[in-house]
Amino acid sequence: MRVTYYYSACVAVSTRDVSVLCDPWFTEGVYDGAWYHWPPIDGDPVEFVGKHDFIYVSHLHPDHYDAQFLHSYLESYPEAQIIVAEGLPGKLLSSRMEKDGLECKSVQVMALGATILYLVAAGPGEIDSALLVARGDESVANMNDCIVGDQSTYKKVRELLGGSPSMALLSYTGAGSYPQSWVYPDHFLQIAASHKQLGFLGTYETKRYLLQAKVNMPFAGQYLLGGRLADRNWARGAADAVDVLAFDPSAIVLQPRCWYDITTGEAAGMQVGPDAGEIVSALRTERLPSYVEHAELISKNPMAYDFDDEPELELREWRAAAKRASSREEIEMDFWFAFPTDANGTATLLESERFCLVNVKSDANEVVLVDSYNAVWETTSGHPLAVVTVPPQYLRGLIRGRYHWNNCEVGSQWTVQWVNQEAEQLGKYAEKWLWNFSVGATA
Repeated sequence: MRVTYYYSACVAVSTRDVSVLCDPWFTEGVYDGAWYHWPPIDGDPVEFVGKHDFIYVSHLHPDHYDAQFLHSYLESYPEAQIIVAEGLPGKLLSSRMEKDGLECKSVQVMALGATILYLVAAGPGEIDSALLVARGDESVANMNDCIVGDQSTYKKVRELLGGSPSMALLSYTGAGSYPQSWVYPDHFLQIAASHKQLGFLGTYETKRYLLQAKVNMPFAGQYLLGGRLADRNWARGAADAVDVLAFDPSAIVLQPRCWYDITTGEAAGMQVGPDAGEIVSALRTERLPSYVEHAELISKNPMAYDFDDEPELELREWRAAAKRASSREEIEMDFWFAFPTDANGTATLLESERFCLVNVKSDANEVVLVDSYNAVWETTSGHPLAVVTVPPQYLRGLIRGRYHWNNCEVGSQWTVQWVNQEAEQLGKYAEKWLWNFSVGATA
């Protein structure tokens, strides 16, 4: 059994019976123009990935589900079949594929010769899944972005395999807009980024403990922010895959397009990690000339919405979006979002003049347009207040359903200013409401 690492979460697992390509993402500028590969892709992905029997897509996020690449791949290899885990919430992934003109098969268990594939939908509240490939006494557990949560997904993996996998593919870092998109002094961002990085490494260690695999491979974490967001990369708090080598003696780190053979223990393209006991800052990568050059290059790229030309939002649209959000996520507290409607995407409360104010409390559902900083304070009356700033054309697309707020957040496309302490403490609850803040999906 062999595992080949390509980029990000894209790997291939091959046995004598079958080969499965997992989560191929190769289209640059996903998350509405925000995400790019690091290191840069070299060559034609369809060509260097080659032929596989199945393409497994774990979940809907665009760094795992790349419809553009899948169409290109299937033109060259039309016999390949896309498979997804049965039981994913709301059939979001399969429905999206159908809209994109792609056919997929929902699977729980599939026997192919002496090889068995298990596709495991993740635990409560998750949209992710895991892939298990087992043949004889060898097995691979591809855990993708499955969180630890109540540990149910990880326990189920061990139950299905009858014990620990031979090899586990584990995420070692994460995405999200914190702290790089928050309005805080640079010294605070630096501290928060370091804490976030160590937190992700701690989560990796928990996953490692739960599965007890013989070999672990940290993966699914390398990307760069591009366009006007490139100057936020330093504060992302992203760990580096080689960081886990300092505390995980069972870990291997593969370079792109290299492999590890579970049967023989041989590998091609293993990376050298830090000295034992040393946690090395992921920011060291920024000192590499190739990194600096590439980051500068992609900083000039446009966002997906830069050339949108839509009319300004009307009050009825703001109200319809708020009503829809409140019908899907009940919030029992006064919490105000202020959306600057005249900003360039990075402005703070004091730098804007026009706002749409929205109270997310279900029985209030107030939506008010104001044209002064003082009016913001008068309207919100000291309640928790967060200023969420995105470029005007992007904001219109988000409210009208052309783009999605979750992609905005994961892509670090917004700037968030917590105006008071209560807002920061309660923000994670109000954020769930924001995911539904649109008149309805049109994309």
